Amino acid sequence: MTIRVATCAAVVAALAVTPFAQTAAPQSRQTPVFRAGIDLVQLDVSVLDKNRQPVRGLTAEDFTVLEGRQPQKLAAFSAIDLPDAVVPSTPWMRDVTPDVTTNEVDNQRIIVLVLDDALGANDVWATRAVIDSAKSIINRLGPRDLATVIFSRDNRKAQNLTNDHSKLLKAVDTFGRTGSEAHKDRDWRDLYGSYSLGVLEKVSNYLAAVPQRRKTLIYLSPGLSIPPVMSADRSPLGQQMLGAIGAAQRANVNFYPIDPCGLRPTGVPPTSGCDPGPKVEFLQTLAGNTGGKAIINTNDFEPGITQIFRENSSYYLLGYQPTNEKADGTIRLLDVKVNRPDVEVWTRKSYIAPKPPPKPGDKPVALPPAAVEALANIFPKPDVPLRVAIASFAQPGKDTATVTITLGVRQPAQAERIVDDVDLLIATFTREGDARGSSKEKIALNIPPPRRGTEFTRYDLLAAVELKPGQYEMRISAHSAVLDKFGSVYVDVEVPDFAKAPLALSGVVLDATPGVPVAPANALNGIVPIVPTSEREFARFERVNAFVRVSQGGKAPLAPVTMTTRILDARGATTREQTDALAVQQFASARSADVRFPVPLNALAPGDYLLTFEASLGATTARRDVRFRVK
Repeated sequence: MTIRVATCAAVVAALAVTPFAQTAAPQSRQTPVFRAGIDLVQLDVSVLDKNRQPVRGLTAEDFTVLEGRQPQKLAAFSAIDLPDAVVPSTPWMRDVTPDVTTNEVDNQRIIVLVLDDALGANDVWATRAVIDSAKSIINRLGPRDLATVIFSRDNRKAQNLTNDHSKLLKAVDTFGRTGSEAHKDRDWRDLYGSYSLGVLEKVSNYLAAVPQRRKTLIYLSPGLSIPPVMSADRSPLGQQMLGAIGAAQRANVNFYPIDPCGLRPTGVPPTSGCDPGPKVEFLQTLAGNTGGKAIINTNDFEPGITQIFRENSSYYLLGYQPTNEKADGTIRLLDVKVNRPDVEVWTRKSYIAPKPPPKPGDKPVALPPAAVEALANIFPKPDVPLRVAIASFAQPGKDTATVTITLGVRQPAQAERIVDDVDLLIATFTREGDARGSSKEKIALNIPPPRRGTEFTRYDLLAAVELKPGQYEMRISAHSAVLDKFGSVYVDVEVPDFAKAPLALSGVVLDATPGVPVAPANALNGIVPIVPTSEREFARFERVNAFVRVSQGGKAPLAPVTMTTRILDARGATTREQTDALAVQQFASARSADVRFPVPLNALAPGDYLLTFEASLGATTARRDVRFRVK
């Protein structure tokens, strides 16, 4: 059994043999602690009234934090109140994901959807309930909320953390019941139960490294037959359940189980997986010990899902410097109180103190280098703000494609011209976490001072890799010598089978004049005829061109292709449309034709737009979309 978050470990293993891994290792960081001038223990705290409604308007003076019964002085406080997601009325504004991925993510919700296909009920209605409930949750996510879909047994179709709703929904559609109830042998049922609990614990451990974020794990499962928590340590599964609960408490992850069986009438055979009894108590135990709420004994899941989002939309961030400054690696118990009657306070119950320094003569612990660490976490590293645009292009006569990478870097504006040396590290993995190569490059940039009144400097780095058709995750890190900081960004990559597809489009790349500094300037010569930009917001005076390549694969005779290019505004109205006929001669021996489209920015009002290329060859069509904004 594997889960996709195991990719993090695969990154370290795959990159350990690269020259980059020979650099000096950084000092270890304790995951429950963040640094803000001094080392602070950070807590995110939910305060709910007797109806489980968020209590808003509290101040730092309303909170008391106890560590081992000793009061602690707050050094940081912030109230987070997230608005409900507004669903756009225009289909493309709702459904089309930006083609640029960024690590610049605001302090929004993190939702982990665990679809329990190991313990999945042997019931068609319950299977449908898992899919429908998961889709309802995804459709409620805000545009900046992050979510992941993880299965407890078969994770070949899982989806890593993303704000791309279409990818999340696609992963949910692959759910199928493969549950343990089909096996009468108890050893098999225990094995699948271990799979399910193992995912809960492993995901919680990964999320412990994520500070200052709301972390919600929604567990769609019929549950396990485990004795009450007080006697849980008497069985291996009971001990594993306590381990999952402990990991969630340390990481401040709230478990919200949803029972897809709904109302469980008496007399239901155990082989269905929806029999009443201990399984429902198990789901209640998970929720009650982690600050969540179990959605059970109902066939209408929507009110419970609404409550999940309500509870995770309003909370408080607290930080304090411990009075106990010993670095002893011990578990420190926490208690947070609020001076309000009839309220519940939910936060993690403990944290792990920093480990003591090594003793003289101790063998040093091998730590991953900073560049690898930037790639190996469950979340991208935001210390250097990055954004990346990926586009795949056919390689004539080859079974591989060239994937172009345009990495946008943002840093504080400098008063004068500077030279920055950037170490760029790119690693590619399959969906199962298998390494498919990595590359390292040092790039020198000559960066002029920005225009007057500009707070930030931006520049683009260009690179390319060759990949076979398939789906991948690409992890990219960049180290700025000027800032002496690392940033990383993760992006999903889909490489079409250009050699076999009768009709296919490359990714779309844009250029812009005037543009930002670019290096290496000739990196994509011979691949695309323009210098791509990662920018997707333009002023009306800028000149922008879009480029896409049309390919005809296979061995069929070349044929004319019709290309329709259109621009839609935020209301869904067409503001520009043109149709061009691509003659057979334009495809030549490479079986591909280039298409350029000048984007008429000066004719567009400020706002959001969708640029669409749609090619047709008989009944076969291919389409690419790019969102952009006019300032």
